[in-house]
Amino acid sequence: MAIGTVALLVIPWAPAVGQSVRAGLIGGAPLTNGFQAVTELGPPGGPFSTANVPTTRGYAAGGFVELDLPGNWMVEFDTLYRPLRYGARSVYPTGSLGSASPSSVITWEFPVLGEYRFRLPWMSPFVGAGPSFRASGNNVGGAWPSNHGIAAEVGGIASVKWLRISPCLRYTRWAQDRYPGLYGRTRQDQVELLLGLSF
Repeated sequence: MAIGTVALLVIPWAPAVGQSVRAGLIGGAPLTNGFQAVTELGPPGGPFSTANVPTTRGYAAGGFVELDLPGNWMVEFDTLYRPLRYGARSVYPTGSLGSASPSSVITWEFPVLGEYRFRLPWMSPFVGAGPSFRASGNNVGGAWPSNHGIAAEVGGIASVKWLRISPCLRYTRWAQDRYPGLYGRTRQDQVELLLGLSF
C-alpha cells in the first residue's frame, strides 16, 4: 500500500517536468536491527526482561524521484516506509520463557541525496551522500526515534530494455533518539540493501 501511494504521488507529474526527471519504486532489506539490545535485571528470584530480542529486521519500501543535473551529477529524493521491529520478553533464572511480545515502531524516511555517476558501457556506478529525515508513529514503549541523520551510499545503474535498475548499499547515521523509551534506543547506525526500479 505504501509503494502504491508513493507511486501515485510522484509518477504522474514526472514526465511533465522533462526527460531529466525520473520517478520509480525503491525497496529492500535492512542489514541491521532497528533497536539496540537492552537487558534489564528484575528482583532476585523473579524474571529479568530482555528488550529487542532479534526476530526479523523488517523491510523498507517506497518511491523515489531523481533529477539529472549538469555533468554526471544527480539528486535523488526518497520516501521510504520502514517498521523498526523489536521483541520484549521475560526470562526466568531457570531459562524458562515467561512472556514474549513482538512489536514495531512505524517510521517514514526521507533521504535527499546528491549522487555522482561514473559512466561505463554496461553500467554506471555512483556514490552519493546527503541528509535524511524521519517521522515516526506507533511509538509503543515510549520509543521516539531521532528525526534526522546523514546518509551515504554506493551503487550502480543499469538499463535492461525499458527497465532501469539501480541497486545500492546505503549507510545512515542517525542522531541520538529524542527519548530513550522503555525498550531502549534505536540503532544509530543503519545499513540496508536497496533496489530502485524506474521506466
